[in-house]
Amino acid sequence: MKEPKAYVDSYQLTIHLFHRTKNFPKQLRPTLGRSIEEEALKLTQNLRKTFVLPNKEENKLRKINYLQEASLSLDDLKVLIQMSYDLKAINVAALSETTSLTREIGKEIGGLLKHFKRGGEL
Repeated sequence: MKEPKAYVDSYQLTIHLFHRTKNFPKQLRPTLGRSIEEEALKLTQNLRKTFVLPNKEENKLRKINYLQEASLSLDDLKVLIQMSYDLKAINVAALSETTSLTREIGKEIGGLLKHFKRGGEL
């Protein structure tokens, strides 16, 4: 089975962020770095949960809840990434690349939420 784009993109974002946080200044790694890693993992895990649930009527609400949780994690990640830039833990190129990925994932999650709220299935 082909993995859904939102999941693939969030997985790639998570890997990307783990590589970035390895290079954070020592004083930011246990706090900001760890928070970024945890939110990225939550994002990816909630998307995975959305896609592994069978397409049954009783699972639609659960899928919507997982997508909403993923959206909240993505919003938190955006703030943490901006903070990383403001604290000079990442450069403008890294900020731009990461912002582009988070924007795309946000669009994908938004589209999925609309789809499921209208009664659609995967």
